[in-house]
Amino acid sequence: MELAAALSRHPKVFSELFQSLVHVGENTGRLDLSFKEIGRYLELDKNTTKQVKSATRYPMFVMAAMAVASCR
Repeated sequence: MELAAALSRHPKVFSELFQSLVHVGENTGRLDLSFKEIGRYLELDKNTTKQVKSATRYPMFVMAAMAVASCR
């Protein structure tokens, strides 16, 4: 069984992007490059999520402080 076919049996874990990248890697014989691209994507996604959380932390604090102040 091909790896891409095995990944497609678990759609909740592996997105279509991952499945497609692995499929292309298998067909071109460059599966190592496909895994590097997946790694880069996961790093970028992790960093983006971290930055969004960091950027929204202060406004959430300000909104909470305003809510507390307006209730008094």
